Amino acid sequence: MSDQTQTAPTPLPTEPKRYLEPPPNHPANEYTREAVPAVADAVKSISLDDFKKVHTQPCFRDAYLWGMSGGFAVGGLRFIAGGGIPKACNWAVGACLGTSIVTYEYCQYRRRQEKQFIAQASAIMERKRAEVEKKMAERKERAMKAAAEKEAQAAAAKSSWKFW
Repeated sequence: MSDQTQTAPTPLPTEPKRYLEPPPNHPANEYTREAVPAVADAVKSISLDDFKKVHTQPCFRDAYLWGMSGGFAVGGLRFIAGGGIPKACNWAVGACLGTSIVTYEYCQYRRRQEKQFIAQASAIMERKRAEVEKKMAERKERAMKAAAEKEAQAAAAKSSWKFW
Protein backbone atom coordinates (compact mmCIF):
# COMPACT_ATOMS: atom_id res chain seq x y z
CA MET A 1 0.00 0.00 0.00
CA SER A 2 1.03 3.55 -0.59
CA ASP A 3 1.26 6.36 1.90
CA GLN A 4 -1.51 8.26 0.19
CA THR A 5 -5.02 7.43 1.12
CA GLN A 6 -7.45 7.05 -1.65
CA THR A 7 -10.59 9.15 -1.54
CA ALA A 8 -13.78 8.50 -3.34
CA PRO A 9 -14.26 10.70 -6.41
CA THR A 10 -16.69 13.57 -5.94
CA PRO A 11 -19.87 13.13 -7.93
CA LEU A 12 -20.44 15.54 -10.79
CA PRO A 13 -23.33 17.90 -10.32
CA THR A 14 -26.30 16.80 -12.34
CA GLU A 15 -27.58 20.24 -13.17
CA PRO A 16 -26.79 23.69 -11.83
CA LYS A 17 -29.39 25.39 -9.67
CA ARG A 18 -31.54 27.75 -11.63
CA TYR A 19 -33.35 30.54 -9.90
CA LEU A 20 -36.46 32.20 -11.19
CA GLU A 21 -35.42 35.18 -9.10
CA PRO A 22 -31.90 36.00 -7.99
CA PRO A 23 -30.97 34.62 -4.60
CA PRO A 24 -31.68 37.09 -1.81
CA ASN A 25 -28.86 38.96 -0.08
CA HIS A 26 -26.33 37.98 -2.71
CA PRO A 27 -23.48 40.54 -2.80
CA ALA A 28 -23.20 40.51 -6.60
CA ASN A 29 -26.81 41.54 -7.09
CA GLU A 30 -26.25 45.15 -6.13
CA TYR A 31 -23.54 45.48 -8.79
CA THR A 32 -25.17 43.59 -11.64
CA ARG A 33 -28.30 45.67 -11.89
CA GLU A 34 -28.27 49.20 -13.16
CA ALA A 35 -30.14 51.70 -11.07
CA VAL A 36 -33.18 53.27 -12.67
CA PRO A 37 -32.47 56.98 -13.09
CA ALA A 38 -34.78 59.28 -11.20
CA VAL A 39 -35.97 62.78 -12.02
CA ALA A 40 -33.58 64.12 -9.39
CA ASP A 41 -30.67 62.52 -11.26
CA ALA A 42 -31.80 64.22 -14.47
CA VAL A 43 -32.08 67.59 -12.74
CA LYS A 44 -28.59 67.15 -11.23
CA SER A 45 -27.14 66.54 -14.69
CA ILE A 46 -28.26 70.00 -15.90
CA SER A 47 -25.66 72.72 -15.59
CA LEU A 48 -25.53 76.44 -16.28
CA ASP A 49 -23.39 75.80 -19.36
CA ASP A 50 -26.30 73.90 -20.90
CA PHE A 51 -28.37 77.10 -20.86
CA LYS A 52 -25.48 79.16 -22.19
CA LYS A 53 -25.09 76.88 -25.21
CA VAL A 54 -28.75 76.15 -25.95
CA HIS A 55 -28.67 78.36 -29.06
CA THR A 56 -26.09 76.03 -30.63
CA GLN A 57 -28.50 73.10 -30.63
CA PRO A 58 -29.86 72.25 -34.08
CA CYS A 59 -33.45 73.38 -34.66
CA PHE A 60 -33.63 75.44 -31.45
CA ARG A 61 -33.48 78.84 -33.12
CA ASP A 62 -36.22 78.08 -35.63
CA ALA A 63 -38.40 76.44 -33.00
CA TYR A 64 -38.06 79.37 -30.62
CA LEU A 65 -38.81 81.91 -33.35
CA TRP A 66 -41.93 79.98 -34.34
CA GLY A 67 -42.85 79.73 -30.65
CA MET A 68 -42.55 83.47 -30.13
CA SER A 69 -44.64 84.12 -33.23
CA GLY A 70 -47.30 81.63 -32.16
CA GLY A 71 -47.36 82.97 -28.62
CA PHE A 72 -47.69 86.54 -29.84
CA ALA A 73 -50.52 85.60 -32.19
CA VAL A 74 -52.46 83.53 -29.64
CA GLY A 75 -51.90 86.06 -26.86
CA GLY A 76 -53.01 88.90 -29.09
CA LEU A 77 -56.13 87.06 -30.19
CA ARG A 78 -56.94 86.18 -26.58
CA PHE A 79 -56.53 89.82 -25.54
CA ILE A 80 -58.78 90.98 -28.38
CA ALA A 81 -61.36 88.28 -27.55
CA GLY A 82 -61.45 89.49 -23.97
CA GLY A 83 -60.23 88.19 -20.67
CA GLY A 84 -57.69 90.82 -19.74
CA ILE A 85 -53.95 91.10 -19.94
CA PRO A 86 -53.03 88.38 -17.38
CA LYS A 87 -55.11 85.75 -19.14
CA ALA A 88 -53.75 86.79 -22.55
CA CYS A 89 -50.19 86.55 -21.21
CA ASN A 90 -50.85 83.05 -19.84
CA TRP A 91 -52.22 81.98 -23.21
CA ALA A 92 -49.24 83.57 -24.98
CA VAL A 93 -46.70 81.75 -22.80
CA GLY A 94 -48.54 78.43 -23.22
CA ALA A 95 -48.78 78.88 -26.99
CA CYS A 96 -45.11 79.85 -27.15
CA LEU A 97 -44.06 76.71 -25.29
CA GLY A 98 -46.44 74.46 -27.23
CA THR A 99 -45.47 75.85 -30.61
CA SER A 100 -41.76 75.67 -29.76
CA ILE A 101 -41.99 72.03 -28.69
CA VAL A 102 -44.01 70.98 -31.73
CA THR A 103 -41.78 72.79 -34.23
CA TYR A 104 -38.60 71.53 -32.51
CA GLU A 105 -39.78 67.92 -32.68
CA TYR A 106 -40.86 68.36 -36.30
CA CYS A 107 -37.45 69.78 -37.19
CA GLN A 108 -35.72 66.86 -35.45
CA TYR A 109 -37.99 64.45 -37.35
CA ARG A 110 -36.99 66.09 -40.65
CA ARG A 111 -33.30 65.88 -39.69
CA ARG A 112 -33.64 62.16 -38.93
CA GLN A 113 -35.34 61.61 -42.29
CA GLU A 114 -32.61 63.57 -44.05
CA LYS A 115 -29.90 61.51 -42.34
CA GLN A 116 -31.65 58.30 -43.42
CA PHE A 117 -31.93 59.61 -46.97
CA ILE A 118 -28.24 60.53 -47.02
CA ALA A 119 -27.31 57.08 -45.70
CA GLN A 120 -29.43 55.41 -48.39
CA ALA A 121 -28.01 57.66 -51.11
CA SER A 122 -24.44 56.99 -50.02
CA ALA A 123 -25.13 53.24 -49.96
CA ILE A 124 -26.55 53.42 -53.47
CA MET A 125 -23.58 55.47 -54.68
CA GLU A 126 -21.15 53.02 -53.10
CA ARG A 127 -22.93 50.09 -54.74
CA LYS A 128 -22.91 51.80 -58.14
CA ARG A 129 -19.22 52.69 -57.75
CA ALA A 130 -18.45 49.05 -56.99
CA GLU A 131 -20.42 47.96 -60.07
CA VAL A 132 -18.55 50.45 -62.29
CA GLU A 133 -15.20 49.29 -60.90
CA LYS A 134 -16.18 45.68 -61.55
CA LYS A 135 -17.18 46.48 -65.13
CA MET A 136 -13.93 48.39 -65.69
CA ALA A 137 -11.92 45.47 -64.32
CA GLU A 138 -13.79 43.07 -66.61
CA ARG A 139 -13.15 45.33 -69.63
CA LYS A 140 -9.48 45.59 -68.75
CA GLU A 141 -9.25 41.81 -68.38
CA ARG A 142 -10.97 41.27 -71.72
CA ALA A 143 -8.66 43.80 -73.40
CA MET A 144 -5.60 42.06 -71.94
CA LYS A 145 -6.88 38.67 -73.13
CA ALA A 146 -7.57 40.08 -76.62
CA ALA A 147 -4.08 41.61 -76.76
CA ALA A 148 -2.54 38.31 -75.63
CA GLU A 149 -4.53 36.44 -78.28
CA LYS A 150 -3.43 38.92 -80.96
CA GLU A 151 0.19 38.48 -79.96
CA ALA A 152 -0.21 34.69 -80.02
CA GLN A 153 -1.80 34.84 -83.49
CA ALA A 154 0.93 37.18 -84.73
CA ALA A 155 3.61 34.90 -83.35
CA ALA A 156 1.94 31.86 -84.94
CA ALA A 157 1.56 33.61 -88.28
CA LYS A 158 5.18 34.72 -88.28
CA SER A 159 7.38 31.99 -89.65
CA SER A 160 10.52 30.99 -87.90
CA TRP A 161 12.70 31.03 -91.06
CA LYS A 162 13.51 33.88 -93.41
CA PHE A 163 13.40 33.57 -97.13
CA TRP A 164 16.07 36.16 -97.79
